[in-house]
Amino acid sequence: ADSLQNKPRGKQFTKGFDPRRNIKGVPKDAVLMRKHMRQIAAELIGKDETEMTRLDALLRQLFTSRNPAHNKLALQVLDPKILTEHTDTTTEKIPAPQLVAVPADLIAPDFFASHRAIHSGQYNEFVEDGGRGSTKSSFISIEIIELLVNHPTWHALATRQVKDTLRDSVYAQFVWAINQLGLSESFRCLTSPMEIEYIPTGQKIYFRGADDAGKIKSIKPAFGHIAILWFEELDSFRGPEVVRNIEQSAIRGGDEAFIFKSFNPPRTSNNWANKYVKTLSDRVYRHSSNYLTVPTDWLGKAFIDRAEFLKEVNLPAYEHEYLGIVNGLGGMVFENVVSRRIADEEIAEFDHIGQGLDWGYY
Repeated sequence: ADSLQNKPRGKQFTKGFDPRRNIKGVPKDAVLMRKHMRQIAAELIGKDETEMTRLDALLRQLFTSRNPAHNKLALQVLDPKILTEHTDTTTEKIPAPQLVAVPADLIAPDFFASHRAIHSGQYNEFVEDGGRGSTKSSFISIEIIELLVNHPTWHALATRQVKDTLRDSVYAQFVWAINQLGLSESFRCLTSPMEIEYIPTGQKIYFRGADDAGKIKSIKPAFGHIAILWFEELDSFRGPEVVRNIEQSAIRGGDEAFIFKSFNPPRTSNNWANKYVKTLSDRVYRHSSNYLTVPTDWLGKAFIDRAEFLKEVNLPAYEHEYLGIVNGLGGMVFENVVSRRIADEEIAEFDHIGQGLDWGYY
């Protein structure tokens, strides 16, 4: 390397014959550089069982990379004929990036206003609360896929309080959305590590649990930034401070952000999530929904029958579970207690008396 750096520069190579060229027409300086590179590639690194040449280490990285371009380069180094003899190459199978628009028949009519709000540019946070079967999670997963595909430098993060609940909820929801949009060939869905990659650009959807906040801070996309964040089952997070910390750790870089928060409202009005939706800023769009606005064939007759049965036998429970109505005051242990006078005659008929004491420190 020193001989190349210290060598004085001469005139440019002239077209045609030049004595400074070797028989192959390559400048002698280039031949020297290649020789030096071969020496570096042959150097040994590692110890004992992990010892290998630098070239071996590089090829291992290229072969195991998830980037098809790296795989192709490794094959070319191994044997240039491998790719020239076959027209069905890895890079030719990569789908081209495309713009995506959500079809109207994938959105329940009650969510049309939410869809317009997402694309209006007026909001950076979207709160979707409601009862069971309202399709709010399905709507959010479809919208996130659309946003991701149409913005090549954005990545997304989906989170729940407990990481072990991610695979059967938000991850499965995204796989469903990808298939519904006809994009299954354009996405690579992995469970170990749990992530979804948009193949044409390398964009990713990450999955993390709030019970391991350190792994959220450690997310470093290879390019771009996380612009989309989804809190599923918002009420299960341990307070607004936890949610804010995740937002501050994940949303960095870029001028736009889309934060989605979905949950079934807890019955008690004292729950922090129920209090949170009462103090939203002008940049937050809130929408409440329930199963009554969803096409019946989407939910199935069995779902409707169970909802109607609960409506008949326990109206407060139906209103909370299926309509998303907050109808509890909090602190009520026995909800069916009736306050009335008990006559002496009724007391005299009690044949089994139990006594208890409820107490606590002041």
